[in-house]
Amino acid sequence: EQVKKYLTKINTIPTPTPSITETPIKSYLIDPIIYNADYYRTMNPDLEKAFGNDNNALLNHWVSIGVNEGRIASPVFWSKYYVELYDDLKTVFGTNYEDAILHFLNNGINEHRQGNSEFHLDAYKENYKDLQDNFRNNNYEYFLHYVNCGIKEGRIANSPITTK
Repeated sequence: EQVKKYLTKINTIPTPTPSITETPIKSYLIDPIIYNADYYRTMNPDLEKAFGNDNNALLNHWVSIGVNEGRIASPVFWSKYYVELYDDLKTVFGTNYEDAILHFLNNGINEHRQGNSEFHLDAYKENYKDLQDNFRNNNYEYFLHYVNCGIKEGRIANSPITTK
């Protein structure tokens, strides 16, 4: 559902290159599997109304406010969902969504933890032999592929493909 809404939007919104803000940004906050300006805008209508197509304003909002609010900014990861899904993470991180992002990038991906309801690593791996041949056990690459190519290619990432 989220991905469908996002795909509808990305086909109609020009994508200007985001410029870097005056404040240094922690690189993990803008990792391509964590933050996507178009997705952030689409999934947060209040921001779309406030900032329109100003990707710099969206980026500023994300790093200064959105992360701490646990907003969704990626088709493969949502910190709030991630923490709520796993009791051990909820105990350790509570609402510290920035640390949850770091955990996901450093540990969660390789632990096959689910970052949101739309993307299931194991299903995506199982569904596509071409990706298995290319990425083998580099789990990060599956997430990155889905964000950069898989969505646009219509690849299925939330359940195994069954043949009859």
